[in-house]
Amino acid sequence: VAFSAYQTANYTTTDGVGLTWTATHVNRGSCFNTTNGKFTAPVAGVYQFLFYQLTQGDNSTGDVRIRLNNAVVAGHYGYGSNTTNHKQSSIMCCFSLSANDVIHITSHGTQNWNSNHGGFSGLLIG
Repeated sequence: VAFSAYQTANYTTTDGVGLTWTATHVNRGSCFNTTNGKFTAPVAGVYQFLFYQLTQGDNSTGDVRIRLNNAVVAGHYGYGSNTTNHKQSSIMCCFSLSANDVIHITSHGTQNWNSNHGGFSGLLIG
């Protein structure tokens, strides 16, 4: 079980919106849904996830949260008041999941995401 998803165009999110990813490099086990941006664990085990993304200018905050069954379990916040700043958001973490647990990422505040500088990946490690 492994996936690596990415966005194919720049996009803007607003407060509380779940990030979606339009394409995958890998989707072994077909557990990642590009329509809703959610990963559903097919079996119980320890999974590792990596999120990385570049936000661009316009006071974007780089505020993201990883959610497990809608509960926030990890997050990153970066802010720059200069409209020319770019913010890098990245989170790597491991979770012990049960079968059918769902992992997804939400954005908080208005953010302008750069399509070719980010992604969301996960894999079963044991």
